[in-house]
Amino acid sequence: MQRRQALGFLLLLLLMYLLIEFTASTAAPPDSPALNSTASGAQSYALTTLASSLLAPPYTSRVRPDLEKRVPVTVNISIHIVEVTATNEASMDFSTSMYFRRIWYDDRLTYNSSITNMLSIGFMVDKVWQPDIYFLNEKAGLSHKITVPNILLQVSPEGRVILSTKYTLTLSCEFELELYPMDSQICSIVFGSFGYTTSDIILRWDAEAAVVLSEVAKSLPEYDVVKFTLHNCTSGYEVTGWFTCLSVNLHMRRKFNYYLIQVYIPSILVVVLSWVSFWIDHHATPARITLSLLTVLTVTTQSSSVTSGMPRVSYIKGIDVWLTGCLSFVFLALIEYAVVNVVQRKSAMLRTAERWQRPKKLLSVANAFKNANQLATRKAAAPSDADALQANEADSRKPESQKPRVASSSSSNGTNSTSASNNNEGTMESTGIIAENETSNERPAAEDLGWLFRHKASISHWLSLGKLCHTSQQPCVKSDAEFVDFLSKRIFPAAFLLFNTVYWAYYKSMQATASTAVAK
Repeated sequence: MQRRQALGFLLLLLLMYLLIEFTASTAAPPDSPALNSTASGAQSYALTTLASSLLAPPYTSRVRPDLEKRVPVTVNISIHIVEVTATNEASMDFSTSMYFRRIWYDDRLTYNSSITNMLSIGFMVDKVWQPDIYFLNEKAGLSHKITVPNILLQVSPEGRVILSTKYTLTLSCEFELELYPMDSQICSIVFGSFGYTTSDIILRWDAEAAVVLSEVAKSLPEYDVVKFTLHNCTSGYEVTGWFTCLSVNLHMRRKFNYYLIQVYIPSILVVVLSWVSFWIDHHATPARITLSLLTVLTVTTQSSSVTSGMPRVSYIKGIDVWLTGCLSFVFLALIEYAVVNVVQRKSAMLRTAERWQRPKKLLSVANAFKNANQLATRKAAAPSDADALQANEADSRKPESQKPRVASSSSSNGTNSTSASNNNEGTMESTGIIAENETSNERPAAEDLGWLFRHKASISHWLSLGKLCHTSQQPCVKSDAEFVDFLSKRIFPAAFLLFNTVYWAYYKSMQATASTAVAK
């Protein structure tokens, strides 16, 4: 009995609770969560039912719109470029992220609804016909699916379909690197229909927003996007026919500051460092060789690091001209010390030969003076022509018995005269031989090294503008080796300055021409 009473009491409480809940639900305001939840569920169900009814047979995604009318479907294209993430000159490509929008009309998807004026059915994208657009210059592509597939599909009551998808693409780009790194590039995004000819699909740029560049896309790490241009690249093939195609060209100008800081200024400092060896004593061989070799290896390493990220093109780039010029200057600085060493050794050998020939010169000069004194003594001791005539007249008055002796004496005098004459001629001849030997054995000191060293005093005076030679008590250049270093101190900086003038004038003018062509 007690159990029945307890059970009846519980049933009474349950009925009272249900009655209270029913009363609260009927008296709830229109914007209460319960009513909203119910309404949302009803609307979702209605939209899902509408989408399913639109895509139900006879609609099929395998047949394009307006096929019965035999007119092509016009697809308007709009691209929103989010960013250009990377450019790679070695592989000749660039990467970009974009929203790719396609807009067309499909009469089969028209509807009347008081619930919405835009039906979003991205979850049913596979059941809707869409144009078969592909990217002609694509190397790799990605359709984003985090956290859900990034696809927007909207259908308006008049059958206007908007399909938007987010892609990240790696596209090929033919870089022209003759002016690198002062160049400007044009990279394209090319797309078209793969299977439909122009009789089925025609692609056109959207009149309202064909291409939109975000602020991030306008300024890349290495480039500035100056502008973009739109083109129609519809082309035909002999076998398959004409296919619609569109392209957008991105005109980009390379930023130069990175290369100025990382390449040009360090290479200039290395070249200037190689000139320090000209101020080091030429006897300090280890110091000069080490400094020159280090500069050569530094420029070679820098050139390798710069060209490692570049394609193997058959033409000469602007950076190649610069690095080759810097390498030539540091290499010539190393060769300059070899020239200094050769000149030093040759000058030392000539000075040694002069020291050995000096006693022989003095002996030759002494013999010449001795022969000249003997010749003067003999001339003073020989009789004059008048005395010889008087002696002949006296001999003619003497008796015949004495004439042979006179003749003998005369013959003796003639012999002596002839001998004296012969001695005179021999002395003069020997003096000429000595003078000739003296000339042939004489060592011309610096003249053997060439015209440059014969005039090194005047050249040094001119190159130093006369200041060093006037103020210094010693000669401007002491030796031939120091003269070579003296010339190198002037010639190398002047030649490098001339190289810089020609290089920057030419490539900056070419850069201005290319930038003007890109901006037009």
